Amino acid sequence: MSLRLLVDAAEFLDALTCDISEARRTAFVQAMTFEGDAAGMAIADLVRGCPARDRRVLVDAYTRHVLSDRLRWLPRNLVYALSQIQKQKEAA
Repeated sequence: MSLRLLVDAAEFLDALTCDISEARRTAFVQAMTFEGDAAGMAIADLVRGCPARDRRVLVDAYTRHVLSDRLRWLPRNLVYALSQIQKQKEAA
């Protein structure tokens, strides 16, 4: 058995895509949280299109609301957050 450390979401999604596309009997996905954002929907699409007969997803908590994992107080994230607030005000 070998282990590989996946550093970011893109690397994880590439590995998951490969593993799920090769699954023939079972595909089990377990997550502590699962959001209805682009990443969550991409994983759902992978599982839905998986050729395995037995496909399961186990999630401790699901939300349709996107929960940002950005550290808000980093300067670049604070500028981003403020720009999003401004866009919402302009749209209203």
